[in-house]
Amino acid sequence: MNLIDGGGSSKSTSTAKAYSPPPKPAAPPPSTPKATVPDKGDHFQAKSGGGGSTHGTGSTAPKTQPSLPPPGAGQVVNPAVATQSPAVIREEIRRNATQQALPPASVIRHLPPEDQGDVYASAAARGDRAAEAFDRIYQEELNRVSPEMKQRLPPEDLVAIEREAREHAVERINLGHVGGTGNVDLNSMTEGEKFNYLRDLIEDSGGTFRTDDNAMNVIGLRGLENGVDGDNAANEYNDTVFVLRYEDGEPQVYEFPATTDYGSTEDTKDVGDGVTAQTPDGPQWAPLLMAEGSYMMNIGTHAAGQPWAHEALREAGGSLVTSVPDLNGNHRVDPEEMQYQYHDQGINVHGGGTSDTVGQWSTGCQVIPREPSGGDDSGRLYWDDFHTMMTEDPVYGTTLDLIPYTLVDVQNAPSTTTDQ
Repeated sequence: MNLIDGGGSSKSTSTAKAYSPPPKPAAPPPSTPKATVPDKGDHFQAKSGGGGSTHGTGSTAPKTQPSLPPPGAGQVVNPAVATQSPAVIREEIRRNATQQALPPASVIRHLPPEDQGDVYASAAARGDRAAEAFDRIYQEELNRVSPEMKQRLPPEDLVAIEREAREHAVERINLGHVGGTGNVDLNSMTEGEKFNYLRDLIEDSGGTFRTDDNAMNVIGLRGLENGVDGDNAANEYNDTVFVLRYEDGEPQVYEFPATTDYGSTEDTKDVGDGVTAQTPDGPQWAPLLMAEGSYMMNIGTHAAGQPWAHEALREAGGSLVTSVPDLNGNHRVDPEEMQYQYHDQGINVHGGGTSDTVGQWSTGCQVIPREPSGGDDSGRLYWDDFHTMMTEDPVYGTTLDLIPYTLVDVQNAPSTTTDQ
């Protein structure tokens, strides 16, 4: 029985600045309340082990914390911890992430006392961020089943939902690129710092940065969710597309939840997309992913002739987009997959549905949802905002209607933290 995967995920409120057309000043970003989970989980949590605790400065471990096996190689926490209460899981994640952030004791001993304090404080902050990441992810997993459905379910199903939420949250933490435990965090940056960081990513990827007023520089960060590196789970709008441009000479950054990969293997098969690569093990069908790099996209019609046709950024007419088959199904382009390169596959930047799940809105394209749903109460019409900026670009309506798009996997982006 898998009750968790049956519904749409809930996303936290976006911290991105809402788009407002010039000459009006850009609206300030809405504040984002930090998602927290009560120590005893949701109201239907089974009473199993562990007591209440808080994380962050002054946090203490549950008094009866059980003996748990250590994490394996590459793990933040041993998956066996998922059998415990959220309070125990959170504390184990915090403790392990703190320990993993510390250099060897032999190194610390030779540091000046003031530097030792900084090292310990930095490691503790890393542990706190990991615990906060668990809170957020655990709540997302719980919210995959709506409150209305929960009210109709028997107690044993509610217990199963909570158990699956713990298991999935621990699994996502152990993917190693969960927001708050990785190397990239844009939330602490000023707008100017974010603009410069993203501009450097574009230029380092070989892209040309445009400086004319309202000229769009578009960059997608695969695996960046809510400003921090995430787990890039399948079928979610858990990537981010940014638009950088100058308005009256002032640099501006606009942020959109997006997907830079296909929704799911099943959805891609259902619509007849994907390719068959001739691998050493024989022909293998797989969905396509856009490869990292900078491309020129032209303004044209996506899905011409279909009821959902709309103006978007298209592969045709610009530089050919490099796409590769996702042979291992991990929703990322791996080095061994780069030998199978395809072009002219219709990999576009276009609009999708709501921000619940991707579904068939993407079989390899870069897709921005039309409107939020779940826990996103920003009220933004994401794709409409993006399209409005397209129409304001100086090349719109001209014969040179090319707009640059750069894709970077957040795993390959420069670190923004100093506690590595």
